[in-house]
Amino acid sequence: MISAEPKDNRVAHKEASKLSWLNLAEHTFEIMIYERLSRDLKNARRRNEAIEALEGLDIDKSQLERVYTALGWKQHRKLEIVEIRPEKPLRANPLIGFLSGRLRKEYVQAGERAADDRLNKARDASKTKTAEG
Repeated sequence: MISAEPKDNRVAHKEASKLSWLNLAEHTFEIMIYERLSRDLKNARRRNEAIEALEGLDIDKSQLERVYTALGWKQHRKLEIVEIRPEKPLRANPLIGFLSGRLRKEYVQAGERAADDRLNKARDASKTKTAEG
């Protein structure tokens, strides 16, 4: 999941008191986007849990394939979920970012930096694991 918000982002009380109807409309749009992202992430985690539970059953592969078929799961691999978030909150909001080419570019660059950081951490962890093993 890629999100524009850091994990510990909170609207400060004094900022909340300045909200106008336009700010509230923008915030509603933002909530709808993040609700969808959260729902997708939750569904992916649930599916991974279901796959783990099914793979833990004492049944052979052909029976397991029939279970997946009965569930309508043509593809049933576990997903590796990697969250990529910026280090600090992005300026403005998704709606303004959508309308402003300059902000979109800034958002993309922040996303690229966050992705690079995440990939570097994963590489370092992999090297450490290989060195220990």
